[in-house]
Amino acid sequence: MTKRQTSRDELIQLMKKRNQIKPSEEARQKSLQAFRNGLNQNISKGKNKQKLTNRQRIIGSAMTVSAAGIAALILLNYDFMPGEMPLDSGNGESSEQESRTPLNNEEREETGNLNLDEIKENPQVLERVLNRKSIDIEDLNEMDIYSIYNGNLSVSLPDGWSVNEDYTEDVHSIIFTGPDSEEMSLYLYENDLNENLYEQQLDDILSDMSMTEATTVSPDYIENFEILRFHEEFPFDYEKTEMYSFIDEETGRFKELYLSELFGHPMIYTMNVPLNDEESWPLSWVFFSQMFVSKPFTVDGSEGEIQSEYERPTEKTVILSIGARMFEEFEIELYDIGELGLTSYRPIGTEVERVEHDQFVEWRFTDTDVSKNSFYSFGKLNEGFPVDQGKEIMFEAFEIDLAYHEDLGGGSQYHFSYYSGRGNDFYDGYIEFLEIDNEWYYKHAHSDREDNNGVLFNVWLDLFIDHLEWEKR
Repeated sequence: MTKRQTSRDELIQLMKKRNQIKPSEEARQKSLQAFRNGLNQNISKGKNKQKLTNRQRIIGSAMTVSAAGIAALILLNYDFMPGEMPLDSGNGESSEQESRTPLNNEEREETGNLNLDEIKENPQVLERVLNRKSIDIEDLNEMDIYSIYNGNLSVSLPDGWSVNEDYTEDVHSIIFTGPDSEEMSLYLYENDLNENLYEQQLDDILSDMSMTEATTVSPDYIENFEILRFHEEFPFDYEKTEMYSFIDEETGRFKELYLSELFGHPMIYTMNVPLNDEESWPLSWVFFSQMFVSKPFTVDGSEGEIQSEYERPTEKTVILSIGARMFEEFEIELYDIGELGLTSYRPIGTEVERVEHDQFVEWRFTDTDVSKNSFYSFGKLNEGFPVDQGKEIMFEAFEIDLAYHEDLGGGSQYHFSYYSGRGNDFYDGYIEFLEIDNEWYYKHAHSDREDNNGVLFNVWLDLFIDHLEWEKR
């Protein structure tokens, strides 16, 4: 059983236990020691550490990373306590070059924009920045979910926020505004990057960046923190990410700047919240750790050659939501069902079998890593198929006991879910009829829960349906 094949019952139990899970003292000390070690190692690197220029900050190819990092600090019910960590470099000498504060507001009025190269790791500021209020399950459940980026992404924000989106052919700008002067901004640039536009936006941000002290924040510090199991992967590669935190005592503001890449798009992100409202400090971590893909998201630059007959890419890479707010990257390929006059996409390596039934025909998709007892399928009902008797006909064809039928809605009177429980049989799934151009089709996901929990097959079936295109008739 793979990591992604957790049974439904285990997931239910996990959800029930989340509020009860607390990190052990051993985990707490281990996490703290990891921070200390990383702090000392980074300070000792001193002048050998190279900084990127603004142009070098323009990120390359898209990648995702395994669970560790930003959400670790959010979901760990533990705050750093002042005085708990040593702030020297480990050799008894302070590193003035590494921890010095960049030019303050008054000095910068004379010299111009803030230079990111001047910002080093400041241990005292870093301790304060990382000592944020913990976020628990109840906090997350009370947040609103907002759909952004043309409906491709969803994010969690506190109640009362507004979202403003604007986009051109080069950049998609999203501004999030809170009720108490909080603001976050997200700029996503096209893969064919307009470097001048990127640099101009970054310069504009830096020109308005007032602060009295600042620090870089390395994701390395939080890689070893024990987290609740919210995520398998996060949306950006830590090795290609620069994170900065700014404190401005004069104006009473706390600010952050992230430079990275989000799902193949070069990204600039900022946050600006009241300094004395520490409940708003974790918003950046909530924003990214709870981000999920609302529908199949094509990674920029991943599309292969265009198939001349159907005028569709032969291959591409998509990001799909898997289970509870996790996402995974898949390579998919164009698939043609000539008999039905349609094309769609399937994960590369998927096997397809055409199965003729008495009153319908089925195209069955299986995964080579999972037994053929689990599958998803698409098919066409024969002309004259009695849809009002559809549940009985389909259950009999697939040898599903009618007693296992569960009325779970599904948004259609022709949606038939089933679940066997834990008796001699142990499977579940659903069948749904689809009327398209006065003809009847169906989709079906079936999982033998001994070897597959069904989540992934449901996602792949949705992928197939979302990408359906019919030949011109």
